[in-house]
Amino acid sequence: MADESSEQNPALLRYEIEEHWLSRLKLAEEAHRIAKTESWNVLKKFREGLYESKDGSFAVQQALSRESEARAEYLRLLRIFTDFTVNNKIPPVE
Repeated sequence: MADESSEQNPALLRYEIEEHWLSRLKLAEEAHRIAKTESWNVLKKFREGLYESKDGSFAVQQALSRESEARAEYLRLLRIFTDFTVNNKIPPVE
């Protein structure tokens, strides 16, 4: 049996691309989950008065910013993965 490389087998190449982007998507999903949990924790501490007013506002702002960035990256990767798996659009080289 011949050794099939992804260069010779388009189905194998597609599988490798899909696995690559799925892996990135899962990592981004986990990063978003962590950032969201962190935001909730910071907001809870802020509401409970565990921060100085100025420090608490800054902590909340930073946590929400990290959550927003993580969500944006997750949605970007979800769009790339969906475009590839559903619409057969070749993902960008990154």
